[in-house]
Parts: sequence; structure tokens; C-alpha cells
Amino acid sequence: MMEKVKTTVLAFLVVLSLLQTLLLSYSNPNYDPIPQNDYVKTEPLGSTVETKDLLFPDQIVLHLGNQAHTVLYPNIAKYYSIGNKIKGRTFEDVRRISQGITASGLEDARTKQPGIELRFSQGIPLNILQKMFQFKGDMPQENTLIGTILIYLKEDKQTVKTLLFPPDSTTPLYEVNRSDFSAKDFSADDRDSFIAYQEESMPYHLSTPGDFYLPDKEITLSKKEYQMVQFTAEQLKSTLFVDPIITRNLTERDGSQIYTDGKKGLQITSDQRWMIYSDPVAPVEAKNDAYENLQAGVRFINQHGGWNGRYKLVKPSSYPSYSDQTFEFAIMLDGVPIFAKESESVGIIRITVQKGIISNYERSMINTDMTQPKREEAVTLQGGQDLEERIRSHPKKPGLSIVNVFVAYQAEYSENGFTMMPVWMVQWKDGSIEPLK
Repeated sequence: MMEKVKTTVLAFLVVLSLLQTLLLSYSNPNYDPIPQNDYVKTEPLGSTVETKDLLFPDQIVLHLGNQAHTVLYPNIAKYYSIGNKIKGRTFEDVRRISQGITASGLEDARTKQPGIELRFSQGIPLNILQKMFQFKGDMPQENTLIGTILIYLKEDKQTVKTLLFPPDSTTPLYEVNRSDFSAKDFSADDRDSFIAYQEESMPYHLSTPGDFYLPDKEITLSKKEYQMVQFTAEQLKSTLFVDPIITRNLTERDGSQIYTDGKKGLQITSDQRWMIYSDPVAPVEAKNDAYENLQAGVRFINQHGGWNGRYKLVKPSSYPSYSDQTFEFAIMLDGVPIFAKESESVGIIRITVQKGIISNYERSMINTDMTQPKREEAVTLQGGQDLEERIRSHPKKPGLSIVNVFVAYQAEYSENGFTMMPVWMVQWKDGSIEPLK
């Protein structure tokens, strides 16, 4: 008798379980949506920007002809005046160069002919470049990095030619078939031309050997001192985790702190100057779009930390389009970027994106307003032959050549603050960067 009861109860439970499964599978849940006004809003930790605000050349070089040049940085009005003019022009039908251009021909284009040169020291993906300027018609399908755009007036004084170069290369990869630039744009007698004479312009020369421009005289920038202002762990937890209360805290042997909710992780270094946030993403076998990933990264940073000064995209992703893509941003001071002695530096933000999903986010925890130094002092940097001699005597790297020499800021830390010091930097063929000795 007892066995029959057990069998009946077991059968009933099985039927009940099946019924519940069917109800869960085919019924519509009764959602109780939360109005947007009731969302928990995180405290804004910095300003927000648009993607276009982070995209601009490191330098605009004006070729005046007769081996005369000047270099414009993004801290003067002439730079923006020329940049805005170029944004208003069109570049049609970009194609791979079928017939090689001789080295002597390129040297003449830069030293003898009037023109302009837009330089991106670390390169910029072609499909991001298309968002910065008006490219129309046929475009290459590959997402090549572009380091230089050279626009110059040919020897016939009528034809304007546009060439696109990869980073660290003196051999052009693409040419523009048509554009709406004219000879008038490169007339020294026209006050509205790109190369109209500017009395305040510093003369530069093309370094030999090399493919970079150096000032003929000393240049002056400012050493800037700042008070230390930092994100707190609580601020970062609140902005990066949906429910910060459930996060667990671990202390590593090196003193760094790790916070995790079981999936996402936040690591803060022992000196409280650098944070690494990770949210593992399963690999996706689908093509990435560099510009869409860049936009997703910028939106994420806007919402989770923001920006504490004027930043620039300095290292776009160079990975294949089927893998995740990493973008690095640096603060600009006096028109030049911050470059770190180490990878973890004030004014640096890195973000890794795959198909619009953020998998890694690193940044300095120093949140000082970089537009408001507490003290400034003029600093003179060498130019002319003195600078050339320093470059020649700089310690060599076997098998590598110097591809760029440029001004940057480096941080020097003290107990209660830090100083940004302008220095000459050397960039090698392998992409490594170090201060000029």
C-alpha cells in the first residue's frame, strides 16, 4: 500500500514539474519597469567629450618652398584655421599608387614645392580618417594606418597632388585621384592661402637623415606644477559596478587592491595612481569596425570617469579587424601630448573594445584639472644645430633608426603633487619612445 502511495506522489511531482516548465517557457513575465527618473545616477567624475574632439593631427607642417618650413601645433589659432579649411575640402577616389614615386621626387615635393602636411605620429586607421575629412567615392577596403597626408602644388604650378603615407614611412601608399584644392591655396601672395606668411612663425627644417621637422632656434614651453587630486576607490566602485555593495575586496602581495562582483574586476595599484577594470568578453568571430569601437570606448569613458583636460587619440588600434581593439588617449598641454616614462602615467587612458563591448579599461587615478596648474615656469628647449648634435649622439639601438623627434610632457611626482616637464622625445622604428639624452 505504502509503495503505491509513493508511486502516486512521485508521478504527481513529475507532472507538476513538467507543468511548471511549460508555464515558464510559454508565459509572458509580468515586468514592472522602473521609470528612468528612478534610476540610480552615478556621480559625474569628469567632463564628457564627442569622438570628433579627440581626433586631430599631431602637427600641421607648412611647406613654403625653397626648403623653408614651419610647424603648427594644436595650441595656436593658425593650426585650427588651416584644419577647418581642410575639413571643408573633398578628397575623391583614394587608390593604391600604381606607379612608384621616386625618393628624389618626394624630397622635391617637400623641400621645393609649396604644400601642407598633416602628421599623425602613431598613425590613424583609414576608416577613422574618413570621419575626420570629406572622403568621397572609391576607398580602399583594408583598414590601413595612415601616418601622413601630404598635399602639395606640383612643378607645373597648376596641379595639386595628395598622397597618403603609412606611419614611419617615406613611401606613399595611396593617392587621391581628385580634390577641390587649387593653385591659389598655395600662393604666398594670397593672404587666405594655406602658406600665407606669418611673422610669428618659427622656421623649421627637415632633418637629414630622418623624416621629421626640427626648429631652427630654441623653443620655449612651460613647466607646470599641479596639486594631486585623485579618484577614490569608492568613486570608482560606484561608477563601474551596478551594485557596489556586493563587491568583494582582496589585497595582493604587492599591496594592490582588487574589487570584484564575481564577473567584473577592478584593480587599484598600491600607490593609488592607476586602475585597471576588466569585464571578460567571449571572442567573437566577426569583423570589427574601428570607428564604431572607438565611439563605444568614448561613450564608456564619458560615463565612467570622464576627462580631466583636453585629450587626443594618440595610439589607435593596430590589431587585425577580427580581434579586440585598444585605443590610447593622452592629455595635451601647450599643444603637445603627455608621454609616460612608464605605461602607468598621469593623463593616460586606455580602453579595449570588441564589437562595441568594453573588455578592459585602464587609466590614471589622478583627476587633477590639467587646465589649472598652481604654478608655471618658462623652460627653453634646444633647437638648430645643438639639437641636431644631441640627436646624433643619442645612444643607438641595433638595427633601428630614429623615425621621429618631438616635444612631449613627462610627469615628475612629489609627495603632494606632480610637475609636468617639457622634453624632447625620440621615437624608434619599432614604435618605442624615450627621452632624448
